[in-house]
Amino acid sequence: MFRGTWGLGVAAAALVMSGAAAMAADIGPMDAEPPMAAPVANYDWFLHVGPAGVFFSESADVSAGGAAVAGSDAKIDNDLAVTLDIGYYVTPDISLSLTLANAPLAVVNGAGSLSGLGALGKLNYLPPVLAVQYHFPEFYHVRPYIGAGVNYTMFFNEKDAALTNFKVDNAFGAVLQAGVDVMLSEQLGLFVDVKHVWLSTDATGVLGATPVKADVTLDPTIVTAGLTYRF
Repeated sequence: MFRGTWGLGVAAAALVMSGAAAMAADIGPMDAEPPMAAPVANYDWFLHVGPAGVFFSESADVSAGGAAVAGSDAKIDNDLAVTLDIGYYVTPDISLSLTLANAPLAVVNGAGSLSGLGALGKLNYLPPVLAVQYHFPEFYHVRPYIGAGVNYTMFFNEKDAALTNFKVDNAFGAVLQAGVDVMLSEQLGLFVDVKHVWLSTDATGVLGATPVKADVTLDPTIVTAGLTYRF
């Protein structure tokens, strides 16, 4: 399971961004305009679509029957999702975006003193993100951006495992974002995007006849790469 995934995600994105920038430099100017004069203002909308790795930095404080369980923890399998960003340029440099995805299946496993229980439960989740971005000036078809926003993760289709009546509460989280677009033509390009979400929730269930509650920190880092289209 990944730890410190925010740094890992940024490092991976930096490697891809440097390779993409080199590729864009080989493309050369798309017209007679200077490289800094990119006609971004001509395009009001953009789409980002591609696969995303979801890497959790999880932890849990578990109580059973109202008493804390010493050494208890939880682990969640990392996931692969497909995401779609729909963005609108409010100004040539500032955009709003909504990130949508399919609903991956997460497996919650006992850890620490609960490791012998194996899977505690399974569930699907939807993690839409609403964010605002600032896009730096385009240089040789490369345009980095940073952003911030809010996430609302919805958990559903819970399945019992070691715990019965397994439930997880929906939750809000704060988001920071960084990425880059590398344009291959005026409208089509590539992108790399890294989002980190500060997300905590409550999970409940029953172990045997004992009610169990967990305060769970998820804090996923989402690393996405794919195609950019602006129109």
